[in-house]
Amino acid sequence: MKFIATKTIDEIGRIVLPLSLRSKYQISADSEVDICIDDNGQIVLRKTQPCCAICNGADNLKAFDERNRICTHCRTKIKEIDE
Repeated sequence: MKFIATKTIDEIGRIVLPLSLRSKYQISADSEVDICIDDNGQIVLRKTQPCCAICNGADNLKAFDERNRICTHCRTKIKEIDE
């Protein structure tokens, strides 16, 4: 893992991501970031990537509504249920 910076958490739990990091990974004020814990108990921040609302896959996504997407595989499975 590469060290980037040490930041202080403010009184309501916020931190500021360095501009160089936000620029490199195209993270803007409206971007979503996932907060995860890895197998070693480390906190990991990652830019949210679009994924299927059903299986979490990332291939051939189509919008379902404003926030959710569904992949081709799950759309096919749903159509099979309706038949």
